[in-house]
Amino acid sequence: MILTRGTSHLNIPFLVVKRVRRIRENHDPHNCTHRLSVKVQNSHRFVVGQRHSFPPSHLLCKESKAGMEGCPSGYRPQVGVCLINSDSQIFVASRLNVPGAWQMPQGGIEDDEEPKSAAIRGLQEETGIVSAEIVAEVPKWLTYDFSPAVKAKVNRLWGGEWHGQAQKWFLTRMTNDDSEINLANGGADTEFSEWKWASPEEVIEQAVDYKRPMYEEVVRTFQPYLN
Repeated sequence: MILTRGTSHLNIPFLVVKRVRRIRENHDPHNCTHRLSVKVQNSHRFVVGQRHSFPPSHLLCKESKAGMEGCPSGYRPQVGVCLINSDSQIFVASRLNVPGAWQMPQGGIEDDEEPKSAAIRGLQEETGIVSAEIVAEVPKWLTYDFSPAVKAKVNRLWGGEWHGQAQKWFLTRMTNDDSEINLANGGADTEFSEWKWASPEEVIEQAVDYKRPMYEEVVRTFQPYLN
């Protein structure tokens, strides 16, 4: 499988829709997990720069849209970010609305936005990280199907009939230390309660069941960079 390399840096401006209170991180010396004490306001994420919480019809995968070639129809287009540190550990975080569900950063693609730009923006919004570089990308779209319960919920929230999500994955390497990580950085609604660096095996093992096959493929594709 061919990896596409790049050197795009994450030091770009992004749209701030509101400022949230900065919350102090507490370090857990036992498991190196970093927690935030926050109250869940919503069970879904509002897309930055838009007035709704569901993907409008123009966010359907369309081959005519730049960077969207090969995205399957019926799946909400997203990006995923496999962020690694200098020790080749992978950044994962636990969702506020699904305790114990550890995942890599991911997010929607806004109108007229290319996947790489969405990955840069999403990483900054969800983690506060601006010091990182894109190293490689998975050359094809990866998909996962929602579980029946999740499918019923998201289709009610978003409108339409969505089988699951199609994601374009990027490998990024952090170029600063952990002090830059801030889950409540003021750029968007807070998504995660805690974060940690994990081995590739842990990332796969702790993922929710319906995402695990996709995570396995992401890790397998980026394996040359994880040694």
